[in-house]
Amino acid sequence: MKKIAAIIISGTILTRAEPKPPTTDPARSLLAAVLVLEAGGEIDSSGNSRRAMSAVWEVIWRRAELRRKSLVGVVTRRKQFSCLNSREPGRAIATAQRHPMWRHALGIVSAPPLHPNGKLLTLGAEHYHANSVSPYWADEKKKTVTIGNHTFYKLGY
Repeated sequence: MKKIAAIIISGTILTRAEPKPPTTDPARSLLAAVLVLEAGGEIDSSGNSRRAMSAVWEVIWRRAELRRKSLVGVVTRRKQFSCLNSREPGRAIATAQRHPMWRHALGIVSAPPLHPNGKLLTLGAEHYHANSVSPYWADEKKKTVTIGNHTFYKLGY
């Protein structure tokens, strides 16, 4: 009986000593969710969508700078990112967490946009749209680049 009690007690001590799994900041999770839901399905020549998600991250970052808002303030502003137009942030995060690119998106949003050659992928764009739509604000003269299924613009506001 003493052996059983000792095993139970030692098992309890061991399970309490195990570290908790890491938790992710809700703001970082929301930003990663926007990347996944906006561009996570874009597959580039290297077989993943990191480039497309990095481009969306640049736009979010640039808007935050220009508008002097937080990154979360930028993505949650009404009608700015279509993935949040009809989805609550918590639901967006839950959906994005099941995507194969989730961990990559979390990595992307952990630091400011930076690329090895020193140039931003979008050349400083603060707007973009899917190529399947034609928004009223799209100005061909201010187009910077097309990455995957998205066209990026530097409109200057």
